[in-house]
Amino acid sequence: MEYEGILLGMGNPLLDISAIVDQGFLDKYALKSNNAILAEDKHLPMYDEMTSKYKVEFIAGGATQNSIRVAQWMLQIPGATGYIGSIGKDKYGEEMKKNAKQAGVNVHYHEDESPTGTCAVCVVGDQRSLVANLSAANCYKIDHLKKPENWALVEKAKYYYIAGFFLTVSPESIMLVSEHAAAKNKVFMMNLSAPFICEVFKDVQDKVFPYMDYVFGNETEARTFSKVHGWETENVEEIALKLSQLPKASGTHKRITIITQGADPVVVAEDGKVKLFPVTLLPKDKLVDTNGAGDAFVGGFLSQMVLQKPIRECVRAGNYAANVIIQRKPLPNATIVTLSDFNPDYDFSGYVVDNGVTFRSIVKPGVFGFKSEFKKNITPSAGPFAGESEVIFSHGLGWINCRAQETSGLILMKWAVRDALAQLMGIYFFGEIEDQYVFLKVFLRMEFMPFANSAPWVTGHEWESAGFIVIWFLSDLMVGLIFAIDSWVAIVDSRRGGREIVEEGWHLLVALFCPAFEIRWFEAITCGSAVRWMLRRIFGDVFTMVFQSLMEVYFMVGWLNFYFAAREKDDTSLGMAFGRSELEGLLDIAR
Repeated sequence: MEYEGILLGMGNPLLDISAIVDQGFLDKYALKSNNAILAEDKHLPMYDEMTSKYKVEFIAGGATQNSIRVAQWMLQIPGATGYIGSIGKDKYGEEMKKNAKQAGVNVHYHEDESPTGTCAVCVVGDQRSLVANLSAANCYKIDHLKKPENWALVEKAKYYYIAGFFLTVSPESIMLVSEHAAAKNKVFMMNLSAPFICEVFKDVQDKVFPYMDYVFGNETEARTFSKVHGWETENVEEIALKLSQLPKASGTHKRITIITQGADPVVVAEDGKVKLFPVTLLPKDKLVDTNGAGDAFVGGFLSQMVLQKPIRECVRAGNYAANVIIQRKPLPNATIVTLSDFNPDYDFSGYVVDNGVTFRSIVKPGVFGFKSEFKKNITPSAGPFAGESEVIFSHGLGWINCRAQETSGLILMKWAVRDALAQLMGIYFFGEIEDQYVFLKVFLRMEFMPFANSAPWVTGHEWESAGFIVIWFLSDLMVGLIFAIDSWVAIVDSRRGGREIVEEGWHLLVALFCPAFEIRWFEAITCGSAVRWMLRRIFGDVFTMVFQSLMEVYFMVGWLNFYFAAREKDDTSLGMAFGRSELEGLLDIAR
């Protein structure tokens, strides 16, 4: 597949002026936390006041441009992305072009006589307030888009992404691109972007909505959209479903709605159904602030969409990108997308240079062990756990202790499945026993099998008994394999429902099926009734109980290591890294 120019963004390129301010500054200019507005005359003095009063940082930004840069960073395919917008003929415009080139994005800027647009990013705690003075960004005209060299970008692209902010500048350009996408069966995507877009620019937004194949937004924007359209609901899942079911101009692509909710699960609505995808929680000491997380999520999502990956993998990539952005240091700002320092040797750039735990080598066919191994660039003594299995073991116990309620349901489900299998097999093998007393004893023995691993042996029916024991062993082996990793999925992410846990567990098992089967085979033999019988005969009950209890704990830690191995392989298949940073985050959450 040809990837050059496959993804095109259009939007308002802005230079972010970011500073940590106080609440008094917000009050002075009537600004609200966690909000985005267009600058009015009363806001114009704030830019000079920020630069003179606070320590500021200047970073090239703008919502769409942020997302496109993140997508390019994660794709690492030269020339895969393009961007169109308007900048000024000044030093800030030159800086914008320089940054875009370094990021690998093919930009076609309209250069206006007005100064390059700016956005004040006022950070208070972990919240921010954005005030955009569009200036040159507000001067984009459709004539620039129609020029052959610029329209060639549109013709070449197969995916289009435009933030809702561009509705305030050139809705006719958006309509031209969206109509082209519908006519050529391409994918057109937009973002709700901000509450004021849904309120003030409702009519132009409604006009382009039928062409949207994907709709992005956060929970605040979704609720504002619902309120403006009189839906009388604030339930984000219901709103996402309604958004996905609004009329479409083309039936080639179904509409999919993606709503982020901060630390709460991502809501995805498609085909009349809603799915929730949990995010990876970070300990508070690692969260710098959430600025730019939404833009980064979209960028990560788009990077996998153009590779035609499933929705779940697109969401996972979006969450990964957002996690990288909200942890970046030093000064928090609206973009935090300084990603030109990418080094392919380290998977991703800057902050995640230390993603180094190579879990894939822990469990592999032919080798049965659980020794941690680090990449050559990682110092084993670095970090709070230093790669020692004892720490994983202790945190595993901590997880089990604080997530017991989540795992109890899975244990009961496993018992129920084993009980049902025992009953069905009992009827098949022993259904012809005429002695009702003997049959009752067999029935009671089978009832306790899921708990005691004891098998019935009926004199006079030795072949049936042997067949039952063999088939039961194989069936229990497979049931145990299916449920082996589910407990750790539930423990690590307690917000998943039962069905989601089983689906995720099976997905991870398939990723490393041979090692999983090998571990389960060893577990079934070592902790099974045959070895228990043999050990009791040779060493006695006490030794047998202690030995098998220790082995149960050993395999518990083994399955935890397998979970990390499967997660690492799954994420690597997406072009992402699952290593030291992610592992530390999971362990810190358990504390």
